[in-house]
Amino acid sequence: MDGLRALIDEVGFLPLGGAGALPGFSLAHMTAPESWHTGDPETDPWEWRQILAAEGSVVYGKFIERKNAFVSKAWFPVLANWRRDGYDYDSLQESGLANWKQTRIMSLFDGGGTAHPLPAHELKRLAGFGKDGLQGFDGAVTALEMRTYLVFCGVQRKRNRAGEEYGWPVSLFAPPELLYGAEYVRSCYGEPPAASLRRILEHLNSVFPNADEKQLERFLKA
Repeated sequence: MDGLRALIDEVGFLPLGGAGALPGFSLAHMTAPESWHTGDPETDPWEWRQILAAEGSVVYGKFIERKNAFVSKAWFPVLANWRRDGYDYDSLQESGLANWKQTRIMSLFDGGGTAHPLPAHELKRLAGFGKDGLQGFDGAVTALEMRTYLVFCGVQRKRNRAGEEYGWPVSLFAPPELLYGAEYVRSCYGEPPAASLRRILEHLNSVFPNADEKQLERFLKA
């Protein structure tokens, strides 16, 4: 896990797994298949993702090609400025540019009275999604992650009325401002979003000198 943390700091952006615009570049391609899903935090990359996200040493969520990826703390504000086009969610909503389903989710945090991460099942229920409610919860969460308004920050198991844990661990989500502070997340807002994208492309080109710009643009496509 220490090696993974150092690698993320070096490359800036690292997909968890799956083929994409940069084939072979993912945590899954760099680790032995038999290490995964063993539950051993010393050797299981699946465990590492939630440990690193919970400790806040890296940022994790669906940031690359609508799939899960790690972003270093140094590069996340640059990515956020580009993906948000300079808007925090409040200003996006005030400008009439926000998606109403996504707003149902975002309104639960901070201004909605919740100043802590929420597990996916509770976020879904409170925002009015579900069998007898709104549809498209997963898509709305993914869209918010891709635009850096929401991030994964660990897991939590459900509890019964007696307070006992049960079932599989559930993902926890929160706005990055809630976890890391608005000043840090929005620290690149003074830069034109296009300049932030150019900086990211130049960095990735230094990491992958044999990749052409079209590949790198597909890798980062919002």
